[in-house]
Amino acid sequence: MSRCRFIQAQARHYPVRRLCQVLRVRVASYYRWQKKAASQSLVPAWEQALCQIFNQHKRRYRTRRLRAELRAQGHQIGRYRIQ
Repeated sequence: MSRCRFIQAQARHYPVRRLCQVLRVRVASYYRWQKKAASQSLVPAWEQALCQIFNQHKRRYRTRRLRAELRAQGHQIGRYRIQ
């Protein structure tokens, strides 16, 4: 478990500043990590559709076919973004 995850888990019981001080983590670094973790958990709809299509076709489709399938579903995405 990383220090930041530990701080996040214990934040209900102890002040964040005190936990950061004890674990020698800058408070700003903790909050930057927290913001980054929150933004990474949001997966765009096109990525979910991409994974579904890719697995549905037994992981054999490449970027051109995947792009065509995604566009048929209404997602405007390019080949290089899929890559």
